[in-house]
Amino acid sequence: MLFINFIKRHFLFIKKWRTQKKNIIINLGLNRKNLSLLLETSSPSGGNEVHTKKILFVTDALAPYGGVENRLNHIATYLSGRQWESFFLTEENLHLPLNHFRNFTLMFRADNLGACLLDIVKIHKIDVVEFQFKYSRYLRFIDMNELRRYCVVGCTVNGFDKSITCRMLKKFDYTICVSTDLVQRYIKIPPEWFHIIYNCIEPEPCLWSYNHQKTAIHISRLSNEYEIRIYSFIDFCLERDIPFEIAGDRESESAKQVIERLRIKYNIPDDVFIGSIDTLPFLKKNIFRYLFVAGCGHIALEAGIVGIPVLITSSVDSFPPEFLTSENIHYFLDRNFTIRERELTTDNPLIIGSPDSMEAASKYTHAFILKHRNLHTELTKYQRILETAVVNRT
Repeated sequence: MLFINFIKRHFLFIKKWRTQKKNIIINLGLNRKNLSLLLETSSPSGGNEVHTKKILFVTDALAPYGGVENRLNHIATYLSGRQWESFFLTEENLHLPLNHFRNFTLMFRADNLGACLLDIVKIHKIDVVEFQFKYSRYLRFIDMNELRRYCVVGCTVNGFDKSITCRMLKKFDYTICVSTDLVQRYIKIPPEWFHIIYNCIEPEPCLWSYNHQKTAIHISRLSNEYEIRIYSFIDFCLERDIPFEIAGDRESESAKQVIERLRIKYNIPDDVFIGSIDTLPFLKKNIFRYLFVAGCGHIALEAGIVGIPVLITSSVDSFPPEFLTSENIHYFLDRNFTIRERELTTDNPLIIGSPDSMEAASKYTHAFILKHRNLHTELTKYQRILETAVVNRT
């Protein structure tokens, strides 16, 4: 009996030791004493080795493609030629262009996130930490007052998050928002607290022309957030007998569930779902295939800058999709090319299949985006905000 009890105690000790060892391995990278082991996963972009300032962008995850990812790549590339060095701290960075910059990886829902972040700032002499918000709840692990002792702290609000409040924003040296529409959704926050830096895009020639194209394409993440938009697009196409494709990552669990629901609802064949694409290069390569591109936000910029007609789909069941035209483009400009809270008052004047109508929409959209979403203009404004914040700190 004594021997059996000894064996049981020994077994429990081994089980407990293995569990503790496993936890240590999981949290090794979060141990402040081991932070020096969190080496940069890549080297700085470009050949310019002289930098006067450093900025660390903090966001929980970056997807292979997306508007936030493109925005950050534009900003980091722009700053690298202006004596700024860019760093990225994420849980996961799948956006390959950003791997050319310095990257750190940490768990954002760990108690010592703030301690690790502070060590990165101290070790690498970071001048500015900028949080990219859609999800902001991990801030509870960060002592903002302590962080601001060592650097400027700012944030960019990329979506609507109920946890973003006046009390929270008072902790930052500057706050950027991506559209006037998004600012207006934060009704309890004074609008003058926000600097607006629109999503923008590099100039491109107008490549598209009407050539009896037949197929439409919807581009977005295949997630619950965008599911109603995809329904709206499919209904629009089916009502008009327009063949269509749907682009977006197929591999995530949420994407598989969305695809399954779409197949059941519409009896869609598998080849309709074409997987992830790098939007702008893909559209330039397939400029003569697509009658129009559907989506919202940055998708409108990428399609419009090469002249493909753009259908903005809505996440609200009762709001029909709308083509970008000269009659409504100012409405969409202030709302970052989305339909959210009310219907448009204008009818849709674009006549699908009419060369004159579609060519006019193409050329007007291209010219408008070229003028009002110019990359250099917006990034110059962004750099001014950064440098003003740094000067004010000193």
